[in-house]
Amino acid sequence: MRPAGVVRLTSGRVVAADPGWLDNRLEPFTATVAPGEYPVDLAVVRFAGDPGHERVAAARLAISPEPVVSREPALEPGQDPPLLGDGQFYGFGVDAGLGCFVDADALAAMEGILENTFEDTFVGLTGGSAAQVADPASGATLVGFPSGWGDGSYPTWIGRTAGGAIACFVADFLVLHDAERAPAVAVQ
Repeated sequence: MRPAGVVRLTSGRVVAADPGWLDNRLEPFTATVAPGEYPVDLAVVRFAGDPGHERVAAARLAISPEPVVSREPALEPGQDPPLLGDGQFYGFGVDAGLGCFVDADALAAMEGILENTFEDTFVGLTGGSAAQVADPASGATLVGFPSGWGDGSYPTWIGRTAGGAIACFVADFLVLHDAERAPAVAVQ
């Protein structure tokens, strides 16, 4: 895992989205956390045939250091998993090749900030790199990162502790969805 920055949640209502397409109409997940500052880490993978090639396989917004013992889909209002067919999921759309975590109350401010700074902030992010954006008025921050293979739709999962508390939100970029484990190599 690579550190990517810190998201300051002013309301505790988490949104996973493409930072190039933020607006007030985005819905936060129904599961909320206490307002505060939470680190974002990136799971970065390299490929056996091209070790210099890196992709972000997942991004984790860590809420608690406690171990995750179960996971469930992070849902927005009105989403109902039993309505999904095999292989389907609820996800956030990506059209700029990027994802982010941000507080729902900061969406309008971040949209305004990124309207003038998006290219300087995010163009050129590759592999496991990330960018953090702050709203000086509210103190909220956004952490953005490359989204696996780029554009598409990606699910977010909630990891829960043994006591049922939220340990993390994980945006899964489906990089390893069909991956095969590399054969073990003997080390001498």
